[in-house]
Amino acid sequence: MQPEQKLIASVSLRDGRVLEVSTTIEAPRPKVTLISKSIQSPIASPIHLENQDDLPQDGRLSFALKTEIPDTFPRTEKIEVAAGDSSFNVLLSVSDGNLVLQDAHSALAILEPLKQFGPSAFGPLRFRPVASDGLKGDWQPLVSLVRMPSLNEVRCPTEPDQQCTLEGANLFLIESIASDAEFKHPVPIPAGFMDTNVTVPRTDGTAFYIKLRDDPSKANKVVLPPLPK
Repeated sequence: MQPEQKLIASVSLRDGRVLEVSTTIEAPRPKVTLISKSIQSPIASPIHLENQDDLPQDGRLSFALKTEIPDTFPRTEKIEVAAGDSSFNVLLSVSDGNLVLQDAHSALAILEPLKQFGPSAFGPLRFRPVASDGLKGDWQPLVSLVRMPSLNEVRCPTEPDQQCTLEGANLFLIESIASDAEFKHPVPIPAGFMDTNVTVPRTDGTAFYIKLRDDPSKANKVVLPPLPK
């Protein structure tokens, strides 16, 4: 059978009748397999993301793909990356330079979310191949996009029973803060928080933990040595 070939199909109904229906063979949809992926952050951050599939919004994602259908990776094929709810998307292509053919069967895709999606994008990302004729493959999960605050310093008073102050920017991106990974006594950050400092629990060492608003399921370690207040 060939694409666009017209055939007569026999369809058996539950009541025993058999009907003949005119059909047309469609072209095979493109299919790719994710081989590997790598996340790079532009600058060193005191925040150590616990979830290896969390992509910082200002980071860069490189992921390698192998074509399954067709046998060779067409130069005209694109890779669509989109939000889980399709509220934003981008098409990566050879012509735009963010899809690089490694050989006849594989390609390296490069995603820069802040540049391509803007500062309000977050959440699970997925990808699919798009053929030159518009045929689309199945969606596959990729990573989860998270926005991160900028944390500058922690200042603690000399009195051991006093709490510390965390200073930074975009602190509203933090869902809660705790002195331990189990979050036994978390400090919630309210929605719409605009201050550049917040009171945080005193820790026994140089680390504390935060949960990001974009991924509150994970406790992320923050290494920021306290300074005298």
